Amino acid sequence: MKFLFASILASIVVVEANIVVNTVSSSFPATSNAAYTCTFYNQWSGVNHPIEYPGNAHWSPPVIAAHGAGYAMWEAGEIASAAVKLVAETGSPAELSVELSGESLVEGFVTGVPTFNSMTQTQTFDPLVVTPMARYMSSISMIAPSPDWFSGFSKFDTVDGDGNWFQEFTIATGPWDAGTEDGDTYNTENDATSPQSTIMEFTTATAPSNGVFLNAAQDAVLPVVSWTCRLGPAEPLPAFDVTTTDSSVASTETVNYECQFINNWSAVNHPIMYPSSAHWSPPILAAHTNQYTMWEESGMSSDGVQLVAETGGTSTLQDELSSAVISGTVGTVVVGTSTFNSVTQVQFFDDIEMTPTFHYMSTISMIAPSPDWFTGYYGVDFINSATETWYDEVVITTYAWDAGTEEGDTYSGANDATVPAEPILRFGPMTVPSNGVLLNSDGDAVLPMATWECTLQDSSTGIPGCPPDGLAPIRRVICLVVSVVSRILFQ
Repeated sequence: MKFLFASILASIVVVEANIVVNTVSSSFPATSNAAYTCTFYNQWSGVNHPIEYPGNAHWSPPVIAAHGAGYAMWEAGEIASAAVKLVAETGSPAELSVELSGESLVEGFVTGVPTFNSMTQTQTFDPLVVTPMARYMSSISMIAPSPDWFSGFSKFDTVDGDGNWFQEFTIATGPWDAGTEDGDTYNTENDATSPQSTIMEFTTATAPSNGVFLNAAQDAVLPVVSWTCRLGPAEPLPAFDVTTTDSSVASTETVNYECQFINNWSAVNHPIMYPSSAHWSPPILAAHTNQYTMWEESGMSSDGVQLVAETGGTSTLQDELSSAVISGTVGTVVVGTSTFNSVTQVQFFDDIEMTPTFHYMSTISMIAPSPDWFTGYYGVDFINSATETWYDEVVITTYAWDAGTEEGDTYSGANDATVPAEPILRFGPMTVPSNGVLLNSDGDAVLPMATWECTLQDSSTGIPGCPPDGLAPIRRVICLVVSVVSRILFQ
């Protein structure tokens, strides 16, 4: 992933013995608020840490806080607070949450969820706002089960030497001992350490005598977590824009919508490196329940979404949708055709059926050519819950997204894979590639890539596929005339 105005050279520094920080600078001055979206990547495993690695290895809910220079969540060589002690020994962030909420030097904090290593390797948190006065970040999560072991980082400065926010930073952290409970194995039933010791990092010199946390060669303690945080605006960008008009059709009815795709991606709106071969892969539209997710912001791309975003191919996503149909979370699926911007600006799709069960819709189409960029929307509800009626018309304006699966900063499909894969990210002024691709001519916005318009069809006319009275009147008249003539000619 490359970013607008980001430094080409990343700096790598060692903060503590086994804490390595990899940073990428930006040109955004730390004089106004910003936000970081952080992702937790598990690296604690039977391969990296084979000695007595537990079968139920897991992490407590990680906590990340933004704060001023005068606050310390925890520090090497210091005594753990009662809140940190509770996290390290039990995994509970309850007392730490109270501490952070009442601390004037803390701007805010985010709390994740517990994850088991056998099931989950990553989790992405809600954006965390940083300010010129609260530019430091600290984190913690219990290594569980254990006596009082944890991992995290303390008082990381998110501002570079030039006074700019880091565009991105990755911190690889090792295991730490909170100094509050005895024990040298992955066991939580131990005596308290009395008197309490200071917080200590496990290294080859300080790891338990049985070799816990050492690698297979027993000559290093490898990181157990890496934390990657990416800069964004303090006020999050909308995932997409939705406008609706109401109808009187009860939400208990089964209905059909005619949808169309309108291209907004052009050399006028997105002038930098706009490709002459600009085109869209076959769009996919799916009606579904709220239990299905095709894709979502900060989520990880499925294999199907990855294939669409990287190649435009729809087969894997269609297989995923077919499985979801069988499981009862997806209803009707509609697939369009590939269109080139120089030839086609609007594409109409077959009607899509929506029911009281399947009243959400998600879509996707590849921005082609590109590494792994796409547009679309997810989880839009076509029922007005206040009136319990279907919408007459739903218009969704959609933007450019990065699937997080392939490197590259130009309109090219020949790139290395992103390893590990990153969360799905909406492109904005702070997150577009460093060459400014996708920005408008003023360089201050990423304009919409497409508009999707879905119009309720009226089966009460006796002529399926024709809009109801008062809705798209010109199309209604044409539809009715064509339908009547067709019936006369072919009856």
